[in-house]
Amino acid sequence: MVKQLIGLASAVVIVGSAASARAQDGMLWLEGGQQKSAFGSGIDRSGVAAGGGFLLTIGGTAKKNTGVIIPVGMETKFSQGADMLFTGDIGIRVGPVSFGPGAGVGFMLRSNVADSRCLSPQPANNSCFAPGSDGKATRDIGGFIAIAPSGFAKVSFGPQSRAFLQGRYVHYMPGLMTFLSYTEMTAAFNSFSESIGSNAQAVQTREPFHPVDFPEFKTGHDVRISTGYMFGGADKKMKVLRVQYSLKEFTFTGDKANSNGIFNQKTNQFTVGVGLAF
Repeated sequence: MVKQLIGLASAVVIVGSAASARAQDGMLWLEGGQQKSAFGSGIDRSGVAAGGGFLLTIGGTAKKNTGVIIPVGMETKFSQGADMLFTGDIGIRVGPVSFGPGAGVGFMLRSNVADSRCLSPQPANNSCFAPGSDGKATRDIGGFIAIAPSGFAKVSFGPQSRAFLQGRYVHYMPGLMTFLSYTEMTAAFNSFSESIGSNAQAVQTREPFHPVDFPEFKTGHDVRISTGYMFGGADKKMKVLRVQYSLKEFTFTGDKANSNGIFNQKTNQFTVGVGLAF
């Protein structure tokens, strides 16, 4: 499953890169903001979030007030871990409104979480990391590579339709999700990097293994709401000011190392970005 997902993600990257040369319109941006994550064990963590992305319309047909569009995009975020989401949609445009179904390929590497249970004896090949110099122990709560059904809706408004409001929903299901440990995610990243011709490699300190105390993934979703305004134009590319709120939630079975809910996560993120529209 991992190799198939890596192959699909590689194809998405290649298609997205090739599409940029013939894109009808799009935007790219960098962003920064704040993130807060709550884990089922009662631990809350906050931190700075940073990232960026692009959105391109690579095809479709259009009349004066209606049309079909094919948008593709990618967003990546770094904060207490990292996540990357590639999306492709088939949208219907009616006047200033467009909407439609699509699919996404998601990568997410979650940061370790403090867990005092790791100070007690654990079975071999468990998800605990050895205590650090401060005597505190942390647990690997894993990451994932997944294919997910998705959908979006967007409305443009204001002078020359320069303002926009867009929402996206992504749903994660067990059958399309591969839940991996940190060592497995590192190996998957290195394989993905090689498949797209990159020399970037993550350092592997241990051979990849799947912890025996990992729970099973149950369900998850990712909701992203963005709004913004495009400035300038004429002989210059338009500038974009973009604001986004996102909510991600993941739930796992309540057994093994998740008996206290530590793998369950709810993350709120708010970012402000600037970029170019073309």
